[in-house]
Amino acid sequence: MEKMVKKIVSVAFVVLIGLPLIVTVFNWSSFTDGELKEKPGLGEEGSRIPFPEVHLTPKFFVHMDAYVSENFPFRDVLVHMNALRDVKLLKSSFNNDVLVGKDGYLFLSETVSGSDLSEDELYGISSWLKKVEDRVVACGAKPLFIFIPDKRSIYEDKLPGRLEDEIYLNYEVAEARFDEEGIEFVALKEFLKEAYNVSEVYSKLDTHWNRYGAYLAFGRILEALNLKSLPQDDFQDYERYGDLSRMLGVGEKEVTYEPQVDLSGVNFSGKVVLYYDSFGLGLLPFFDQVFSKVESHHIMDVSPYDLERNCWGRADYVIIEIVERAITHLLNFTND
Repeated sequence: MEKMVKKIVSVAFVVLIGLPLIVTVFNWSSFTDGELKEKPGLGEEGSRIPFPEVHLTPKFFVHMDAYVSENFPFRDVLVHMNALRDVKLLKSSFNNDVLVGKDGYLFLSETVSGSDLSEDELYGISSWLKKVEDRVVACGAKPLFIFIPDKRSIYEDKLPGRLEDEIYLNYEVAEARFDEEGIEFVALKEFLKEAYNVSEVYSKLDTHWNRYGAYLAFGRILEALNLKSLPQDDFQDYERYGDLSRMLGVGEKEVTYEPQVDLSGVNFSGKVVLYYDSFGLGLLPFFDQVFSKVESHHIMDVSPYDLERNCWGRADYVIIEIVERAITHLLNFTND
């Protein structure tokens, strides 16, 4: 019996060791036969890298390394299993851009390790916002700045234990400066933290808010524009993949929340010009549903001259939205 077990173990070991080689040879045969692979590769225009011609030169070994890296059998499965081990068991991340928090919540590292805003930065940002606001008012439109908190500012209880005692006050400091300068803005941190006590407002595996969080924020925006408040009805589940989860190679789905409301009876006339970042993508569907005309521009793609146009085509509302971690991007629009 013992000999039989040893034989089985030996055969299994040989099979496991030899299987990748066999599959690699199979892939090599497929390439030499001219078969196309559906999976995109690392070659030109996403093509799969073929097995290199055998010649003992340095170039051959470079090509061979590239071929093995792409075509190593079960590579995707092994990478996925390694990522799951790191996240689920070790509560760590091989990707320095992603931080694993409590209960499997993921955070963008730069939002946790960012530096404090300097006085010069606060002055430059607030001065520019005030300048734009004055121009909007002179054009007969209503200005509004939407300041969105990072996920780490709302989900402080889900940060890793080693960060529990760290104090990060950039949002509060900037909020106080905007208030001091009399800038028309929507502060969302405390509002979303209160909403988080009832339901998830950001995605567990993503750096952005979920649809429910975006909907709640949109309601506050309408209130700031002195427009009708939105109904605060129930919410429902939906599934999504998180950008942070993809960055780790986990590819895990999460169940998060969206509003269960009917906005067909909510309509506003007037033109909205919206400058937005990636968080604004969650707001755009609501703007499109309730406003008759919406002109949107990704703020990372516009130049300073785009924000100095002649009254924005007779807009009724000019709105600038940006997330906490990207607030210093506004300094690119200053002339100082």
